[in-house]
Formats: sequence, C-alpha cells, structure tokens
Amino acid sequence: MEQGEVGFGQRTEPEALRRSHGRQGKPGDQSNRIFVEYARNPSRLPSDSECLSTRRLILIPFSADLLRLALNDREALESRLAARFLPQWRTEHQLRVLHGVLRALEADPASRVWRFYFILHTVDRAVIGDAGFKGPPDHDGSVEIAYGVVPAYSRQGYTFEAVQALVGWAFSQSEVRRITATCDNDNAGSIRILEKLGMRRVGENGRSLSWFLPRVTT
Repeated sequence: MEQGEVGFGQRTEPEALRRSHGRQGKPGDQSNRIFVEYARNPSRLPSDSECLSTRRLILIPFSADLLRLALNDREALESRLAARFLPQWRTEHQLRVLHGVLRALEADPASRVWRFYFILHTVDRAVIGDAGFKGPPDHDGSVEIAYGVVPAYSRQGYTFEAVQALVGWAFSQSEVRRITATCDNDNAGSIRILEKLGMRRVGENGRSLSWFLPRVTT
C-alpha cells in the first residue's frame, strides 16, 4: 500500500541499541539478534522464528496488538518496537484494509505469518514500510503479495529485499504453489520489482496488471 512519511524527534536509546547502531545487519548476526531480543515482549510480540531477517532489514509480522497500536497509539508502538515508525496510513482504502486485517488477526492470531509485516531498518532502527500477504494460501496454493515503503527509503532496494525474503519464505512452505501480485500499469517501480523477482505478467484489467510466479520444481 502507498505510504507517506512523518518526522520524529530525538529519542533516548537503550544501550543494546546504541551498540548495534551503525553496524550493517546480516541474516542471523549479533546486531540483528540484539535488535530483536530488545524489541521482543514474549507476551505481545511475534517470536524470533516468525521474523524474517535480511542484510539490512527485519520483517516482523503484524499481531493484533501491534496493529492496534499502529492505528491508534504510534508512540506506544515505537516504544514496543524500540524503533521510529514512519509510515502513514491515511486513505479510506488503507484504513479499511488494515481494519480488515485486524479482524482476521483477532479471529485467527496464528494467521499473522500470512498477513503483513513491519519492515524494520536495522541500522536506522525505523519502521520504513510494510509488506506481506493478503491471507493464507487458498485451495490452489496461491498467495498474493503486497508491499510499500515510505518515500525517503524508496529506490534503494529495500522493497525488493523485503519482498524477496517473503517470496523465499513462502516457497519454503509446502502448501504454497504460486505467488500472485497486482499493480497499476503506470507504477514503474513496482513493475521493476515484480520483474526482478521473476514474476510473469499474466493479465490486465483496466489500469491493473496481474502477475504470477509458480513454484519451481526440480
């Protein structure tokens, strides 16, 4: 989903986060573990096993508690994640989608791995966007991806890095047979990302393009 940007003031940092500042995060390295260990509240946040780590990012699945804070109390969310929260969800469509996700998470908390993830920049300690799936695999084994980052972090490879991690994780799940996506036909950035992922354009409906990526079998 498209998102804007909002500025934040200075924030006092815990010592663990100060030690990790300026270090490039790599999957499984100590800086990422410090970040996740500090941020995690075992009763409220997803476990490490549900988070996805890349070279520069950590993807944390929305829980119902975290999404409520994102919608209603961003200062509390920043405190919970030990990170600045940059996305703005303002449009009626965005809010309708997110409230639908919240209802789905309340009904089935375990489905959070098939919903949206906060994109956490490990060095800047900022949530720079979100990416994820529009629900669990359907009866044909299809899942649909969606994504967005704030303008200040666009065109730097972060969106592709996050989506690539999600695609890799999805295909590691035996029930997933294909991944789909849609984007506007004038969204050149999104088209580049989907093409780089190896997705194939399979349809067009008005201004909307449909994309498809099958599981590769050997």
